[in-house]
Amino acid sequence: MKRNPKTGSPMKIIKSLQFSSISFTFGIKIQDMIVERTNSQIVIKVSPKVDAFGFQRIIDHLEYLEITSKSQATQEDADKLADELNENWWKKNRKKFIK
Repeated sequence: MKRNPKTGSPMKIIKSLQFSSISFTFGIKIQDMIVERTNSQIVIKVSPKVDAFGFQRIIDHLEYLEITSKSQATQEDADKLADELNENWWKKNRKKFIK
């Protein structure tokens, strides 16, 4: 059995066809997780044993990646915005923390 080069976990290559949508699906099965890529989406199937809180964090990160994928902002722009927000927040809340 092949192993995932990044994690060392066992993985099994799966190839399937979806005739109803006339698209090809090529996926990778890593233990109880299946990742399938079609022409229009990536489908991830996991065991119900997976921790819901941790999985929700992964979904949130994927949502962030999708939202920011079209952004033209640079890391420098993001850093400036974060600094400005922190500065304004501290001006407003400083007295609550420092006496």
